[in-house]
Amino acid sequence: MRIAVRELGTQIPRRLVKRVLDVGCGWGGPAFELARIWKTEVLGLTSSNEQTHFINGQASLRKLPVRAMTVDVERYGFDEIGTFDVLWLYEVLEHIADRRSLFVKLCSASRVDTNLAIAMSCRSPYVSREQLYNEFLGIQPLETLPELVKMLGETGWKVLTMVDCTALTLPVWRLWLANLNKIADKKYREQTNKLTVALSNTKELYRIGKLQSVQIVARRCP
Repeated sequence: MRIAVRELGTQIPRRLVKRVLDVGCGWGGPAFELARIWKTEVLGLTSSNEQTHFINGQASLRKLPVRAMTVDVERYGFDEIGTFDVLWLYEVLEHIADRRSLFVKLCSASRVDTNLAIAMSCRSPYVSREQLYNEFLGIQPLETLPELVKMLGETGWKVLTMVDCTALTLPVWRLWLANLNKIADKKYREQTNKLTVALSNTKELYRIGKLQSVQIVARRCP
């Protein structure tokens, strides 16, 4: 995770980053990493009260300027939290049903020099949107990379950089599968078996080119 976070971070134009909004911050891994490498304040948004409590507790223990709040990012207006230098969307867009609407609403938390940093999966143009939908993993139908770039342009964002990071993604899937195989408790067997199958299938889609992992940095259009 740290390698991918740093890889995306290096694509942000070098200037002082004072505030970062981490949309869909999960358990705070990228948020804490960004606070360390950029010495910046990070606000994380998550739909989980448990994740919010964990992140705020860890931030206090580590003495890092990271804070989390619980919101539904698909319904949130983003007009009550001020503006940010970087809007960070790290492996969250796959779980957003209406990505176009989110890109539009994020303009409320941005300025003309705000950078939008995205890490997500896109599908091959030879695969239908519905074919890669995965209810178990919470994966919504995906765009191709050209479709995503077009959507960003139509919602007020100009793409600055694009990087294919599939090669960085494959080892992560192998690590997750290896960790799942270490779970020996029988009460989790049904879930771990389902998750192993789902992750194995996803890893294979990356390997054969039906999925690609991309990193994009865009800037708010004037």
